[in-house]
This record gives sequence, C-alpha cells and structure tokens, in this order.
Amino acid sequence: MLTDLLFSGCLIEGRDWQRKIFEVNNIILKEGQCSGKVFVILRGRVRIISSVALDGRPIRPGFKELGPTEIFGELALFNQSPHGATVTAISEAEIAEINAQKLVEFLHSNPEIGCQFYRFLVEVLMARLQKTNQKVLSLLAWGLKSHGYDQYLT
Repeated sequence: MLTDLLFSGCLIEGRDWQRKIFEVNNIILKEGQCSGKVFVILRGRVRIISSVALDGRPIRPGFKELGPTEIFGELALFNQSPHGATVTAISEAEIAEINAQKLVEFLHSNPEIGCQFYRFLVEVLMARLQKTNQKVLSLLAWGLKSHGYDQYLT
C-alpha cells in the first residue's frame, strides 16, 4: 500500500521521502530515538530488537523480522514519542524513510486514499497486537509453570 504511494508520484522522492541503503548489521533506527519518519522496506530484511533488563543485565531479544513492502516506525504518524525498538539490517536493505508529517498532510488532503491507508495500517497493527498477545501469554504460562504456580490454576 505505502510502496504504491511512493512510486505513484503522490509523494516526491527527495522532498517527502529518502531512499537509503543499509549494509548487514547497520542500525536503521535506534530505540529511544525520535525520527519523525515512517520506514518502508523496498528490498532486503530487517530485525526488530528491544532492550530488556533480566536480573539487572541488559538483553536484546529480537521481536520480529520484516521484509519487502513491510513498514515500521508507523506510530510516528500519531505522536513524536521515542521509538520502542531498534531496527537492524540483517541483509543489505534498501529503505524508504518517509517524513511522517508530509505523509499525514497528504493522507488528510486525499481522504479516499487516507481512509484506505489507515484501514491497511489498522490491519497491520491488529496482526502485530494479536501475535504480541500470544507471545505474552506463552511467556506468562511458561513463567507460572517454571515457578510451580500452574498447579493452582486448574
């Protein structure tokens, strides 16, 4: 959906978005950073990683891998809070970095396209939320079982 907007001429490369190449292991986006951008993978793969402290030691579990046409950093469309994860290239990756404010202005000026885009975005976010819920419940069940609490749940 977003790649269609980029290559249809609705959003202008160099003005509204930039194309960048990232080598393997290059950081595209850092957790805690405010970029004001939405990112679309044009080519390659990336890994989303976050920091967690376990017994006072930082660990960096990977959440998800994304590939061509997938987006990340989309919450920049709604607020300027810091990104909640780091995104790293796991292959050479060509990424479109879209100015979130320019995208919002375009979507609001073109309500039919905007409605389709926001519907698409809701579907992406719902799928991510459902997978996150499954992971959280699996971790909760594992934690309860590993500490012997599962016997009290039946």
